[in-house]
Amino acid sequence: MVAVSGIGGIGKSTLARKYGFEHWEFYDGNVIWIHAESPKSIRTSFIGLAKKLKLQADDKAPISAVAASVYNQFLGKKSLFVFDNVHEQPD
Repeated sequence: MVAVSGIGGIGKSTLARKYGFEHWEFYDGNVIWIHAESPKSIRTSFIGLAKKLKLQADDKAPISAVAASVYNQFLGKKSLFVFDNVHEQPD
């Protein structure tokens, strides 16, 4: 796990995006971008990804259940998950 931190506007997201584009083959094309600026945006990102993966994505399901089903799709596969704009670590 790697964390990139700093003040806003210095290019953290751009750096992560550039890394993902340049190294996507190493991750077998599994570069996943999660918008993490709020619990709602995390939820929206995971539900959207679950739907793209054709998984059950009940909008009322706990986000932990949706995230677990998404993660299960990537078990044993090289994958890069980028959580962009995390302001604080959730409980």
